[in-house]
Amino acid sequence: MRAHCTRLLLATLLFTSPATFAEPTLDELIDTIGERIAAVSAIHQEVTMLVSFGDDADMDGMEQRSSMRFQRPDQLLIESEMATIVSDGQVLSVVFTQFDHVIRKELEHGLIDVFEDQMELMGGAALPDVMALLSDRPAEILREAVEDFEIEILDDEEFEGRAAWAVRVHVEDDDVDLPEGLRIWVDQETGMLIGLRARIDLGDMEDHPVLDTMPSFYDIAYTVTIVSVNEEIDAEHFVYDISGLTEVSSFEELLESIQESGGMAAPETVPVGEPAPDFSLTLMDDTPFQLSEQQGNVVLIDFWATWCPPCVESLPHLQGLYEEFADEEVVFIGISLDRPGSEERVANMVERFGLTYLIGINEDGDIAREYGAVSIPTLIVVDAEGVVRHTKVGFSQAGMEEVKSILAELTGRE
Repeated sequence: MRAHCTRLLLATLLFTSPATFAEPTLDELIDTIGERIAAVSAIHQEVTMLVSFGDDADMDGMEQRSSMRFQRPDQLLIESEMATIVSDGQVLSVVFTQFDHVIRKELEHGLIDVFEDQMELMGGAALPDVMALLSDRPAEILREAVEDFEIEILDDEEFEGRAAWAVRVHVEDDDVDLPEGLRIWVDQETGMLIGLRARIDLGDMEDHPVLDTMPSFYDIAYTVTIVSVNEEIDAEHFVYDISGLTEVSSFEELLESIQESGGMAAPETVPVGEPAPDFSLTLMDDTPFQLSEQQGNVVLIDFWATWCPPCVESLPHLQGLYEEFADEEVVFIGISLDRPGSEERVANMVERFGLTYLIGINEDGDIAREYGAVSIPTLIVVDAEGVVRHTKVGFSQAGMEEVKSILAELTGRE
């Protein structure tokens, strides 16, 4: 999906090619790692992405898990919280489990082209080591990925019990401040990325008037556990039962299908000026919430998830706005799209940021579909008459200021 929550992490990880080595050994190491990757006939790996905030040791952080199985020439299974990507060697299927839809493409010219196309359509990017694994020209793929980056070679060391090359990638980016760069580890047996550590500096936000609870930084720990290498993988892993799913031919058709099933008139979010779809939700404290019962109040709806960094980054902003408008007739409700069984994760996040506005979990995603919130975070502002007055997809400080202005207008504070 074109999920804003994935943009920062995918852009960050895109810098972390397993072949990012500095001169004078750059070409030799690219060739060596390309040879290691080419020698992998089958691989199964499990991935954990942990984002922790500040130096709060009591907070578990937000965790996202995924896995990959690959077997030459064209069998692939990638499972994550957002989608499942599976190729049986003939057809690549991208399954959006939350929306019960699937896109299927025949592998007319091999797996890598179709896989890359689908990743681009979903607004994401595959890691260079994965692209190299799927290709028959891994060294060339890696060379293309390492251009324009300053690389510091560190001493070789073990990572999670595996011999690894260790490097630091120095990143200059106007939107992301990584003062320590990206420290990455590359498995010497397979040539695959097995570890990444990065600190995102949020120091520029410390003086913002509504960010008293925002930590000064957050840490990303990306860890790959290689379960097996060059061991035959049962073909049943590369077969996905799509019965009951709606098949569409493209991402655009997916949006249109979701739009039609939700009765919406816009492909992304419910239109401004239209009545907000009514919904009911059981909140974290087990009390019921019904939107139609909020007539007379301005309502701010936030669709978010614990595994979405931009969503989490927006939480203290929302809490600050909630406190600022506490004396007004404004209701804030955060609707988590975490999977069933995530109550503890959501509760930990609520506690970590001291959220005091309403929070509920929409496990089956039906409310999000009704509102067209196919990307998160998505903010919806509903006026006192129940009409949508503002929508915002993604997170930015400017976007929050815009929401603040809308709330001020609707409550007569301007």
